[in-house]
Amino acid sequence: MEKIDARTHSPQTQYEIRKQVIRLRKQGIPNQVLAEGVGISVYHASRIWQSYWKGGNKAIQLRVRGRQEGEKRTLTAEQEAQVKRDLIDKTPPDQLKLPFALWTREAVKLLIKHRFRIGKKLLSGWRGARNKSRFSTFPLIRQSSIQTNT
Repeated sequence: MEKIDARTHSPQTQYEIRKQVIRLRKQGIPNQVLAEGVGISVYHASRIWQSYWKGGNKAIQLRVRGRQEGEKRTLTAEQEAQVKRDLIDKTPPDQLKLPFALWTREAVKLLIKHRFRIGKKLLSGWRGARNKSRFSTFPLIRQSSIQTNT
């Protein structure tokens, strides 16, 4: 049977594969044979069995993966909403006494630093604001790419 990367399966399918591996191992079938039959690697079959052996059914249950909503954020939801309003309201940064003409990454960082007194790196907050708001950014033109007619 062709081996397919198990990460591409849905969580429910992954759980069914785990249950199948446990059932076959309890019947005495070795990892190499059952891995070939189920379509996973021998290493993965062994890891499933070891997890089950150490933790029982709880170890192979479906779990929520990744960070929870709002976890490890520098700004609160209200602060993020306030920054987004500032960006969307067509208020240029110079009216907020910032040394920028257009909203750039540095301008947003400085706005957050002044308004909320937060000086940490603000990468995740910036990505969220960039994706959810509708302000324009202009591509930078490199000096070397400008051609002059002489």
